[in-house]
Amino acid sequence: MLEFVGENSDLRAEWQRRVVRLRENHADGPVEAQNALINLGPCIFLNEASTCEVYQARPDACRACHVWHTAEHCGPEDYDMCTPAELNALRVDRIHQLMLEELNPGRRPFWGQLLPMIATLDEFQGPYLAGGNLADHLDQRWRPSELIEFPASGRSLSEVRACLESERVRLRTLFESEENPMGFPRAADAPDPDFLEAFPLD
Repeated sequence: MLEFVGENSDLRAEWQRRVVRLRENHADGPVEAQNALINLGPCIFLNEASTCEVYQARPDACRACHVWHTAEHCGPEDYDMCTPAELNALRVDRIHQLMLEELNPGRRPFWGQLLPMIATLDEFQGPYLAGGNLADHLDQRWRPSELIEFPASGRSLSEVRACLESERVRLRTLFESEENPMGFPRAADAPDPDFLEAFPLD
């Protein structure tokens, strides 16, 4: 995605401005940090027409996130209504599969929110692509607030694999069993159930 954005100075200036604001309003708790992030505004890659400017290079989480409302509703009041829990269960499998693949060249996988991630990778993508541990370069304020997470940092790669598999099972179980897991509604609550017919929820 960074290659796709290229030398777009306006986009870089915007995410850098938002990262400064996020650090200024930093909260230790994950919920408070998430709310502070959402309050910065819609995704930095949405243009005035509410279309994605990096659609061809969007992250895998975006590829797997099938929203059922228009982009102007991606704010604090409606944020948790964006993806049915059943689709999040599928996302968990896909994202963890990709993270396991990142282990093959020796890189340490991580997950987190787009804004702090893109800012961190924009600054440290060289060391990361060379096999370095991104955690060595990370603003340590991101981690207690869970804006960026590293599974089992400091452990062997085999231990990291086991950690990822354990996390995948835990999240998959959560999304399949709880009525309203992490604030995500069930597919049956979708305003337009026909919209979900295109996605395999089983």
